[in-house]
Amino acid sequence: MSGEDRPDFQRETDIASQTVGDLAVEIAAQTIAQLGVDIESQSVGDLAVDIASSSINNLGIDIQAQSINDLGVDIQTQTLSEVSTSLETARAESVRFDRLNQTGNVAGGFTNETVIVQAPAGKILELASLNARVSADPDQTSGTHSFTISSETQGVVGLFAQSNAGDTIDITGNAAVEATSRAEPSNEAAQATTLSGLRVDENNGLKLNYRNATNAPMENGRGYQLWFREIEVA
Repeated sequence: MSGEDRPDFQRETDIASQTVGDLAVEIAAQTIAQLGVDIESQSVGDLAVDIASSSINNLGIDIQAQSINDLGVDIQTQTLSEVSTSLETARAESVRFDRLNQTGNVAGGFTNETVIVQAPAGKILELASLNARVSADPDQTSGTHSFTISSETQGVVGLFAQSNAGDTIDITGNAAVEATSRAEPSNEAAQATTLSGLRVDENNGLKLNYRNATNAPMENGRGYQLWFREIEVA
């Protein structure tokens, strides 16, 4: 090949390269255009987002009509609406705490000491938590003694806790944590369930009963702590 032929060959090579290069660019541009991406205004990150969005659309999700944030707003709105409705129907509620200490002696031989907790007029008391305790009396050597927590008039027993003579009875947080003879219900989870939510009104009080069925008087005090939700009646 002569020296004069070399420039012509080089020009042909350049033309071919340019044509192939232009074709590649056009193909690439057309492919990106099919994805709906404006390559003049969008970064590679935007391209990734658009490709992901295109894939989501292929799954039948209308991301233009409702974004994840829109869903969050709808959920929050619905929740707030439900809360608003509940607040409209709810009655005013407050917390009440009662501490009761019984200090007199309770004779042996099936003697009962009863305390009634009443709700004020126009209100309901819903029991949240209860503690009751009487310490062991060493003079008691036979028999049993017990606490019974129940409604005054409806006969619903929330908890019965009984210990042998000379042993402490301890109810803490609606559970009989010390009852050496027996307890009903028999497990603490069930005890908490039956006591929690027990309701008291002005016609039906909460009955706290201590029974001494031992052979000696109970000289130690009986202490009660009660937490209620106090609800106004419409």
